[in-house]
Amino acid sequence: MNKINCILIIIAIVSFSETMSQTDFIDFSFGNQGYSRTSIMYHSECEGSVVVQRDGKILVTGSLINSFGNSDIVLVRYNSNGNLDVEFGNNGKAVADIINSNETGKSISIQNDGKIIVAGTVFINNNNYDIALVRFNINGTLDNSFGIGGKVTTDFNNTVDVCNSVITQSDGKIIVAGSVRNISNYYYISNYDTDFALVRYNPDGSLDSSFGINGKIITDFGKPNDQGNSVKIQEDGKIVVAGSSVDQFYSSIALARYNTDGTIDTSFDDDGKVKTSIGGENIANSMQVQNDGKIVVTGYCINGYNRDFALVRYNTNGSLDTTFGNYGKVQTALGGNDEAKSVLIQNDGKIVVVGNADNRFILVRYNTNGVIDSSFGDLGKITSNFGSLVEQAFSISLQNDGKLVVAGTVWNGGDSNDFLLARYLESNTITGKINNDLYIETWIQLANATFGFWTVSSKQQLFFQRGKRENIPPSLFWMDKVNYLCFDCPSKEKKVADE
Repeated sequence: MNKINCILIIIAIVSFSETMSQTDFIDFSFGNQGYSRTSIMYHSECEGSVVVQRDGKILVTGSLINSFGNSDIVLVRYNSNGNLDVEFGNNGKAVADIINSNETGKSISIQNDGKIIVAGTVFINNNNYDIALVRFNINGTLDNSFGIGGKVTTDFNNTVDVCNSVITQSDGKIIVAGSVRNISNYYYISNYDTDFALVRYNPDGSLDSSFGINGKIITDFGKPNDQGNSVKIQEDGKIVVAGSSVDQFYSSIALARYNTDGTIDTSFDDDGKVKTSIGGENIANSMQVQNDGKIVVTGYCINGYNRDFALVRYNTNGSLDTTFGNYGKVQTALGGNDEAKSVLIQNDGKIVVVGNADNRFILVRYNTNGVIDSSFGDLGKITSNFGSLVEQAFSISLQNDGKLVVAGTVWNGGDSNDFLLARYLESNTITGKINNDLYIETWIQLANATFGFWTVSSKQQLFFQRGKRENIPPSLFWMDKVNYLCFDCPSKEKKVADE
């Protein structure tokens, strides 16, 4: 009998579909070969966030077009294996129609009791939009104890109020960030001025009158178009908002920090506000606060005529962290028009950014010093093609096991889009199991034009470390459905060793 811990199994990595161009980091145990695609009603857009619950189930928000031609907020929940959770809402989908108008869900926050807040924007009339909040029970029904019938709308001044991000405090209060059109200021290029908007609600959905002015705060950076896109709460309770400040020639990444009562925090870059430029146009879309209090912001900047990924890290006082990248800034060109949409911090401190490069999902991982992590994907980058002409990633979330969940939208070939949820492995080191009969019990499938070495290190564990080897004859392997690969098995049994 061959010693199982001495077996070297060489397997050619197979492409499972002509339309798929995945790397070995996609998790093929999830959904259908690593992803789940969901069609909702007549038209759907997943331009919101993805959040992983404590039990491993996955929430994604966006909008759908109903039978009356209006858009409603939609919340979709998946089981941890990528299948729709049919016990949630209506076969995995919960819909909220606020005022029989056009609404979209943008951001998700899960409360300590498991109830789910979705924040977005609702069209009122003419040029009037309001901030919208919806709270769902754990099973996807609307929570009638919140606002009116589970719904809340907030108006600043009968103009355009937009919500882009939501987060829940430890005391249950809810904070949303976005932008508000300021009718008191007019600029010749657009005849309006937008500023950061920040709102805090009590747990029942009423405005928190102890915060700002009747629960609302407006922050002006002195340019015609200021927009808050991401909000986070520091360990000390202070609130950070990241976004952009734009005029007709230049734009900057913009941050503001607030005290717990909503007053501007003057210990943050002296006036509570920071603006940063990397090159040309600069926009921040997402932000995370590290365990050490440093603030990581991602978005895009302009490189000539193309957009590049932008990544910036700040110290806790608002100054640029000069130990990160190029004096606190990192610009990553991916070969086209690239825009980073979402950022997360892994448990080891590495930074993963997801976005789009020429209508394809793309992930980039950086080491803690801002240098691209070449051990991730193809020299630090993963690009996915799910078979559609237009694919846009919008959000990324981290599972407890370190796997990465990415949500976005794919064009369905008609006049509408589908939700798409994909899961990626954190590392190219994978373990599997072999049962007592020496048959493969669990295997990770791979899809790439590269080859890999699989080494059995013990009877109970299968260890994989990615390597490369050319010209392995196809006769040395075979594939049973999409679940098992076997080395040199002429009888086509899933056997890895013979006595």
